[in-house]
Amino acid sequence: MAAVVTRAVVEAAAQTVAATGNEGKPVCGADGPYQVAELADLAFLNELAQGTPVDWAAYNSEVAQRHDGNATIPHLSGPLDLDDSDQSLTARMLYIAFYRTALIAELIRHWQRPTSPSLADIVYCAKVAGFGSVAVTILERQCR
Repeated sequence: MAAVVTRAVVEAAAQTVAATGNEGKPVCGADGPYQVAELADLAFLNELAQGTPVDWAAYNSEVAQRHDGNATIPHLSGPLDLDDSDQSLTARMLYIAFYRTALIAELIRHWQRPTSPSLADIVYCAKVAGFGSVAVTILERQCR
């Protein structure tokens, strides 16, 4: 069940803009809009699902370098002031984008353990990253 939820959440996250700023425009980096998950995450999950030995150190290193290192340490982009200035609003949207990205990385990293991860841990990451409805849909489908 944890694997099915993980797959569905990461697929949805790879198609979702991480945050929207003023006027509903996506928060972007140099390469375009930030997505909650990357296609590299899906490729990594494919290797993992096929039982192919995976290089967790390489995956962790790649994730740590995403978005100038903010994908795993979103608090570095957090706002210093919570006023209504454009700078503060931009910092908040960047924080949201990177926080959601970090949660998806955490969800995938739960599979680093020698045993299957806790379904509760997977659903928690999905929910907080904004994909609770995806997890609930999968769980409801499986429990019928």
